Parts: sequence; structure tokens; C-alpha cells
Amino acid sequence: MAARLAIALIAGSVLFALFKDGFGAYLVLVPAEVLGSYAFWQPLTYALIEGSPLGVIFGAMIVWSVGRSLEASWGSRRLLAFALGSTVLAGIATLVVALGAPGVRHMPFFGGTVMTSALWVAFGLVHGRAPINFWGMPLSGNAFALIG
Repeated sequence: MAARLAIALIAGSVLFALFKDGFGAYLVLVPAEVLGSYAFWQPLTYALIEGSPLGVIFGAMIVWSVGRSLEASWGSRRLLAFALGSTVLAGIATLVVALGAPGVRHMPFFGGTVMTSALWVAFGLVHGRAPINFWGMPLSGNAFALIG
């Protein structure tokens, strides 16, 4: 499942980049579009889109590596439910904030960063006080989650 999520992040981001002037603009979360024209699919589709090439590369690497470890302990269904569920809930929270903040309503939001951050923090919290390797530096899982 982690590999599938990473591939979906890459594919969604490439589709957005290729067609951002067409239907790609409807894939990212823009609160004014959801609230005004009822584009209720955006809190789900924005989860698989990253706006920058480096974001796509690092996001896919994080989803694949961290997600693979979480999948081994949680299982595929729980990983998918957490990754997409937390990102969709963050999108809904963004819509609620946009109701009171008019300046935010027309900004596009990319959920790839939200999903990778949620998986990163979950990985750290699952490991807790146990040591993990972060680019050659030993850290506790809690410190890893704090970095995320």
C-alpha cells in the first residue's frame, strides 16, 4: 500500500502539472471552489498532489519508506485509512478556517505535504523512545516526530 500511495502521489502531481490550466486546477483544494461551486471531491483529490518537483520526490520517498514501516506494523488498510483520512480531515479543517478567513479562500492547497507530514509524525510516535536512524543520526522516535 505504501508503494501504491507513493505512485499515486507521483501520478497525481504529474497530472496536475500537465493539466493545471485545465482540469488539473480542480484537483487541488481551493476553498472558494468547494464552498461556492460544491467541488466536494477536492478534499480527497488534493491529498495526492504536490506542487513542486522536490516536494514530489521527497514526498514519494517519505511515503514509500515511512509508509512501508507503518504498513508492516499496522497493515495495509489502516495505513491507507490513516494517510487519506488524516489528509481529508485536514482539508475539511482548512475549509472551516476559510469560512472565517476570506483571504485564504482563493489560495490553492496541496495535500501531498499534509499526508507525508502525518505519516512522518505517526512513524515517530509509533517508535516512541526507541532509537531510530535519521540520516546517520540516532534519534528517539519522539524526537523524529518533533522534527516532522
